[in-house]
Amino acid sequence: MLFVSGMRAGALGSLPIEALDLANRTVKQWPSLGVATKNGKSATTYLLDIPELLDVIERWDSFIRVHLPSNAAWYAPVDNHRGDQQFSADLVGFHRNYAPLTSDEVKQRVASLTGQATIHLPTDGDLTEFLRGLSDTQLSQALVVAAERLAR
Repeated sequence: MLFVSGMRAGALGSLPIEALDLANRTVKQWPSLGVATKNGKSATTYLLDIPELLDVIERWDSFIRVHLPSNAAWYAPVDNHRGDQQFSADLVGFHRNYAPLTSDEVKQRVASLTGQATIHLPTDGDLTEFLRGLSDTQLSQALVVAAERLAR
């Protein structure tokens, strides 16, 4: 969903079911619906036409709409009570928007959905070899990313 919508993780984490209109491929990123947007701005955005990803989104959307009310979170939290798991219509917690939506596991799943090769991240032993295999442009980009990360 993040890939085809371009929305921020915080917006997805707070997006109610009613804010998504798959028939028109629109997302109402409206704070009035409870969506946590950057600087509280309202926007109606559109989903990219990528059939392989839209198919997964449509299947999830059809599934979740049967189980929860329209004001519940589209990316629904799961209640775990004595080993029994079920979707919750409760508001998502504060830390919900910082879930590992961009973890390596999620990146691997997205890569497989788009038909791209699996992402292979270098281990420490392979890092030197990996860096030597980069073009000057790629190495320059990698250095900028590393510098930004170290500055945090």
